[in-house]
Amino acid sequence: MPVAEDVRFTVVNGVNAELSAYFFSTTPFTVDGGGNRVGATGFTGTVTSGTSFSVAQVSEPSTLLLVAISLIALGRKKAMYAS
Repeated sequence: MPVAEDVRFTVVNGVNAELSAYFFSTTPFTVDGGGNRVGATGFTGTVTSGTSFSVAQVSEPSTLLLVAISLIALGRKKAMYAS
């Protein structure tokens, strides 16, 4: 469910009726095979929706390899025609 930015929700024991797909915990937890939260401590309080992310461009190793091979080939070709 998409939520608009900067909207406040009241959460009791980790849940809110409007955000039924979410569980808010103050501790890390896992979900066992039966769908039970293990190690969860439900948060009680107010949460505010927001958007926060960062993007970093990372080249794939194969791309870097192709660039390196191309530069070496161009250097050799230039050296061959210079002699």
